[in-house]
Amino acid sequence: MLALYISALETDEERDKFAYLYEENYRLLMNVARRIVRSSELAEEVVHDTFVTALEQKEKFLSLDAVNFRNFCVRVIRNKCIDILRRNKPLNGAVALDAEDSPDLISDETPFELRLVSQEDYARLMACVAELDPINRQILEMKYVHDLPFEEICSELNMTFPQVNGRLARTRAKVKALFEKEP
Repeated sequence: MLALYISALETDEERDKFAYLYEENYRLLMNVARRIVRSSELAEEVVHDTFVTALEQKEKFLSLDAVNFRNFCVRVIRNKCIDILRRNKPLNGAVALDAEDSPDLISDETPFELRLVSQEDYARLMACVAELDPINRQILEMKYVHDLPFEEICSELNMTFPQVNGRLARTRAKVKALFEKEP
């Protein structure tokens, strides 16, 4: 598969970086996907789709270091797995990612939104997001659901980068605090 991905890139530098990122992350990403969807075939499909997504956004992934690329891929995999589970069956069979089972993947530095998988966590998260004021909810959605770059968010909302960045940081902190309260 790696040869297929590399053939889509234009320069040797892009090919080398992608080959490195692929080899460093493939097994880990397969394990994450397999744990969520509980199927090697579906996991392979999800990982393939994730690398295709990275290629489609090559300007973005080429600027990422290995850790941020891995976090980007885990987020894409998690979203794709949840989509598959929603289509095929209820999320009751989903497995939450936890630090005990994946010490190399989940750490204190891992963004907390990457640790969410179960239906209960998702429902709690949506309840927390519903408590936000509309502009902060919109910024959160634009950044994490639509994966828009800050430039587009700023442009659409007619706000400066510091305004959007500050609101996003405060909103994430508020959602995290609300989420971590006892249900």
